[in-house]
Amino acid sequence: MEKSKLINLLKKSGYSQKSIDYYLNKLNVGWMDNPDVHFIYTGQCGDTMEIFLRIKSEVIKEAKIFGNWLCCFSCLWFCPL
Repeated sequence: MEKSKLINLLKKSGYSQKSIDYYLNKLNVGWMDNPDVHFIYTGQCGDTMEIFLRIKSEVIKEAKIFGNWLCCFSCLWFCPL
């Protein structure tokens, strides 16, 4: 799909510009060197996600996530951690 059409579709679906930017640019996707927190979660579906956090003064300053993306986000929201 052409990028401009995708952006228009996402806007019509109610996504904010910030959410669209995160989706298109994958700002929080990847690994982090020397995180303060590194968490690996495997859902019942078998998908695995890794979460990396950098924390300062009890505030998350940076976050990265990596996974195999099939159903891991639904596992994060609906399964107890």
